[in-house]
Amino acid sequence: MAAFGWASPQFWHSTPIEIYHLFKAWGEFERDRSIERWEIMRLQTYYLIDIQLQKKSKVTYQRFKNQYMGFAWDKNTGDPDDTEKLLAMTPEDWAEKDRIAEERRKNYTNKKAT
Repeated sequence: MAAFGWASPQFWHSTPIEIYHLFKAWGEFERDRSIERWEIMRLQTYYLIDIQLQKKSKVTYQRFKNQYMGFAWDKNTGDPDDTEKLLAMTPEDWAEKDRIAEERRKNYTNKKAT
């Protein structure tokens, strides 16, 4: 827990929800750091390509980003992330998910046997 700046007693006296929020925040922080590094690399790549192209065949950064070097986070779907979806699931939703998974497993083993 030293990586998070917590002393040992602080960890042992925290609740599970506090630890969950700590790990969630840490994951978001690491994701944002990774995205930042990839964005820097993409911008550097754009400039390296841009200086080599002739004036009539230049591309804008937006076009380069969309057509040549797009990343998953560029597509804003407006959907909540998977964590939020999982936290919002009811016991009935979980039972339905388990039922579907069991059907898929049975179908897979039946196909494999034939």
